[in-house]
Amino acid sequence: MSPSLDISFEQIDQPDAADPVERLTWGKLGIRVRGRIATRVRDNVLDEERSELFVPTFEIADWIVRNWWAILNEPARFDSIYPPGSAQWDNPKFFWWAKRHCLRASDSSLLLPALYIFNDGRDVALHWYADDLTREAQFEGSGADRLSCAEVADALEGFVDRVLDCVRDANDLRVAETVELWSYIRSADPDVADFCVAAGRMGLDPHDPSSVDDELARLIEEYVKEPNLPLIRDLTEAADPAILEQQLRWVWGIDSVMRLGRRPSSVDVGISAPESVPPYEVGVRAARALRARISMHEDEPVDSVEDTAARIMGRPLIRDLRNSLPDGAIRAEVGWSRDNEAIVIGPDRHPHADRFLAARGLYHALFACERSQRLITEAFTWDQRASRAFAAELLAPQGALVAEVGHYADSGDLNNLAARYNVSDYVVMHQLTNAGVPVTGE
Repeated sequence: MSPSLDISFEQIDQPDAADPVERLTWGKLGIRVRGRIATRVRDNVLDEERSELFVPTFEIADWIVRNWWAILNEPARFDSIYPPGSAQWDNPKFFWWAKRHCLRASDSSLLLPALYIFNDGRDVALHWYADDLTREAQFEGSGADRLSCAEVADALEGFVDRVLDCVRDANDLRVAETVELWSYIRSADPDVADFCVAAGRMGLDPHDPSSVDDELARLIEEYVKEPNLPLIRDLTEAADPAILEQQLRWVWGIDSVMRLGRRPSSVDVGISAPESVPPYEVGVRAARALRARISMHEDEPVDSVEDTAARIMGRPLIRDLRNSLPDGAIRAEVGWSRDNEAIVIGPDRHPHADRFLAARGLYHALFACERSQRLITEAFTWDQRASRAFAAELLAPQGALVAEVGHYADSGDLNNLAARYNVSDYVVMHQLTNAGVPVTGE
């Protein structure tokens, strides 16, 4: 059992259950993340608070099995995770993502917490929310944590095994299908598992032909190998299955011509961050450290990202403009040439967007290319988040912005600061908002 994620299940006889599968899998369910209770509920009918739920568990186990590869591998598709019932659930993209990642989606008729489980690009994130599910019951306490994929997989696997053990002798088609799929997942050889990881990371069901048709399966099998290689991970975290072939052609075309690779060992970054620090803090700290290394004052604008990068690295950062990249969440590729030059390859963009992209490329080149070249994408994963924070802090230092505006800012302040630091109004607003400075519309 995982010491960090504890999913307890105690079978309880429930003779009133009409469905025999429900009756066999009825039990007391408790979920704790590093000791914090995600199943704490206030029962207004009984006027009590309890840490466990009394529910049939087969539908939960079945949901885990059918979404196994997505739960462990697919990243969030939005910057924030929202509880059920919020306005964001009206967005079909969020709704269908949540169906794969929110425990309550396993059976909306059950009293289950709004617990989301998804990959954050490095580990598996767990977010849960306090909410008023019904007049009779409210979940209490919210929380968030990150655990290793192995820890989460171990805990989920143990829970599924315990539930299915209760119904292995049941003569029920639902049970037979779930047991068969679970057996297939557990016995998958490395090649099959790699295929399933890649598909699951894209939000696809590798076991459903309607989700992964023959042509898409061929592309994954032929081109998307080594799913945990950083370049492939970036691709599958951001790829659009509808244009995967075009995106693959662009990436492999760049690689065949440029022969980009990982950061050379001769480039000493000299900056590290503890694992407990969130990606935003890592990016900010890295930007501040690099500005300090070349004696840039906090309020000094970056005239040229490429020139600043050369001062930092002692070698050039090359911006290579190639406009054949198809529309989608992939923005550029970053890697190191055989001549030990850091190169950012991607389409020509608006000047502000291009400066921001180059700054993100500098982060990837220095801090994220240990194993392979990388992609700059719009994904909400660890390295992509860190690169955005790094770019914002390198180009428009938060301390300088706050010192300029004081306790609040308006649209005029945004315009003036954006012009001074040669960034978009949005970057300035984001930096000020993160610092707790309110921004008005006037």
